[in-house]
Amino acid sequence: MILNSTPLNGHVFGAISNDIGQLASIVQGGRALAYSMGNLDAVFRSTYPGYAYNANAYYANYRNWSQTSMDTTLGVLRAAGLQGQQLASEQGAITGLRYILANSNGRLMALHAMGDIAEQQVEQLQKLRELMIADMSSKQAYQATVIQQQAAQEAATERFFKWLPAGSDHQTFQPGWK
Repeated sequence: MILNSTPLNGHVFGAISNDIGQLASIVQGGRALAYSMGNLDAVFRSTYPGYAYNANAYYANYRNWSQTSMDTTLGVLRAAGLQGQQLASEQGAITGLRYILANSNGRLMALHAMGDIAEQQVEQLQKLRELMIADMSSKQAYQATVIQQQAAQEAATERFFKWLPAGSDHQTFQPGWK
């Protein structure tokens, strides 16, 4: 009975809050749209205003749209790289758990080790969710860039083909022409 009630000396826990914090900070870079931003709605709406035309700012806006898309994609790639770096420490934790399970001399010790394994699984699911969210934000930034570009082009086309009747001096002016 004493052997079966022996507690596990050291639990093998990962640094999940630190890892998730690193992931959240690494996806935010440059003009990236990061899922961890508190003002994501406002930034998204100011970056991608929708169907609008501004002849003087189209190229600057296009530069911002493409830079936002590229920075968001780069953040996702950095997050994937961070995950690759963390695999070595996670493998060490799994090796430690295997050793504890193989050398447990009581039911309580084995149950503690199984609890640690379950905790490791939860950590891995949380990291997977972080990567999936980062991937979704990257895809949506690209999609928003494409849609915004098309909307701006359509707005420019509409403005170009709408004509105004002649003014009192009998000159006609076409929108978009100066």
